[in-house]
Amino acid sequence: MDDLYREVILEHYKNPSYKGTLEHFDYSYEDENPLCGDKIRIDLRVDKDGKIKEAAFSGHGCAISQASTDMLLESIIGKPVNVIKVLDKQYILDLLSI
Repeated sequence: MDDLYREVILEHYKNPSYKGTLEHFDYSYEDENPLCGDKIRIDLRVDKDGKIKEAAFSGHGCAISQASTDMLLESIIGKPVNVIKVLDKQYILDLLSI
């Protein structure tokens, strides 16, 4: 079972669905980890109902940071902004099955 989770992480790392930037976005957030050098920017476009319509990320870092960002964006499409604002670290760990 662990191999399956590793394969999913590697697939998101090698072939991210949400890598890129949005030219016109409603929200953008950028952060970096100075300890390891990972740097991620997330752009979100929201519809008139306040739900995430499009998402993209850019930046660099390890396989886990890139894959988890791609998996996060995949999981939030269609969700209201107020719901995603309260997501925490455990949410990401659960996505990664860690």
